[in-house]
Parts: sequence; C-alpha cells; structure tokens
Amino acid sequence: MDHAAAAASGGLKRVSFRPSRAIRGRRAVPSVDIRRRETPRRRARRTAPLEQLAMDLDAPAPRWRFSRPALRSAHLERIRERLEFVRGFFPELDGITIRVGLAQKRGVLGWGSLDAAHPGVWVRPRRLDAFTIAHEFTHLLQARGLVPRGERACDLWALARSPLLVDAPPGYLRLPGDLARERRLDAHQAALLYRAARSALAARARGERSYLRRFEREVAESPRRPNVRGPSARGPNVRGPNVRGVINRFRALLFPDPRRRA
Repeated sequence: MDHAAAAASGGLKRVSFRPSRAIRGRRAVPSVDIRRRETPRRRARRTAPLEQLAMDLDAPAPRWRFSRPALRSAHLERIRERLEFVRGFFPELDGITIRVGLAQKRGVLGWGSLDAAHPGVWVRPRRLDAFTIAHEFTHLLQARGLVPRGERACDLWALARSPLLVDAPPGYLRLPGDLARERRLDAHQAALLYRAARSALAARARGERSYLRRFEREVAESPRRPNVRGPSARGPNVRGPNVRGVINRFRALLFPDPRRRA
C-alpha cells in the first residue's frame, strides 16, 4: 500500500525525520519517513450529578449532662424526673444539652447560666419546685435573647408558661403577704398568678412599659381565698416547739453559771 495513500486515508500520520548536522556532515543521509498510527481522541463523557441522599447518621445530642456530685446524689432519678417534666413546657430548649449541677450555697434554691454557649442549671435536690426549675430554664432563654433580662422579668415569663408549673410563689415579684408567705400554692392561686402574668405580657405587646407593676397591682387587687391545707399540715405562721430553747433551759438548770449567782 502506498504510504502517501495511507497517510491520506487518515489511518497513518506522516512524520518527517531529519538527522542532526553532525550526522549530515559525515555522510548524506536521506530523510526517513516514520509512520505512526494516529489514535482518535475520545470525547469526554458528560456525567449527570447524582442526587444527594440525606443520611443523618449522627447520634442526637443528649438532653442532660450531670455533674459528678449530681451523679453521686441519692436523688438523681427524682432530679431527672422533675427536669423532664418542666422541660416539656420549654420547646425552645429542644436539641440542647443542659448541664445539671447541685446548688450547694446556703439559701440558694437554684442557678441558671446566662452563657448561651454553655447552658446549665443548678438545683437543690430537697427543694425541687417546678416553678424554681422553670425560673432557671427561663434564664437559659434570656441567654438566647428570647426573654428580657432581669430577675423580675424571669419570674413573669416563668409564671406565664403554664399554671401546672406554678407550685411555689415567685421570689422577685412583689406579692401580697398572704401569697408571699405560702410554701405551696394550690390550683386557685396558681391560676390567679398565671392569668395575671398573661395579662401583663399582653399589655407589654401593646406597648405598655410598666407591665411588671401592672402584674403586681392586678394580683394585689384580685380577690383571693386562703390556701386549702390538709389536717396534718401546719399553717404558714404556725411554728413547732423550739427544741433548742428547751435544751438550753434544762442545761441552765442542771449546770448553773456561777457568775450569774454572784
């Protein structure tokens, strides 16, 4: 087959080879035709992108992270039960891991973190009032800008959650003496505080700035009835026997002070 015809057919490519000057200077070397078979280029195949499959294999974040003293506490299950009950009224906290510790400072019923990056509450195992836990959860909402700052505002928003959480009087809002001295609130008193809190928040939504004083005034002017207690429960102003005083009297009789005789 003629080389020129083969090159023209497209199957072969004609390449001309010429020797260097050093070789051509010694003797005459004719040009040599080297034929190389030309392979056709493949066209890049266009691939269609696949749909992304949503496969969420990560484990959900735990709801609680208990401190070591809380894990060693004999009231751990009771603490968890009360926390779970109150958290059901706070859907804003879904998907958040809350650290739980024990409030060991005397006179403190609970703490709530105002750091949005590290949410946490500290509770007292023997004083697990639902309203105290709701108050501390409201502090977590304050850290996220969902509730105005301040203890009085925290009390008001906690009261407006649900009457089921109002089992103890608030500690920062001003209440009448008969309500403030109560250790436990009955259903009638809880509903009264809940309605007044909802009314105050509605007034705030209308632009009233003195909504906290409105709440206190409405509670003071509302008709109330005394708390219903069982026959074995003592009233708020009834005190038991002063055991320490009785012991001191007997000690003074048995071991009189000689300086007093003189």
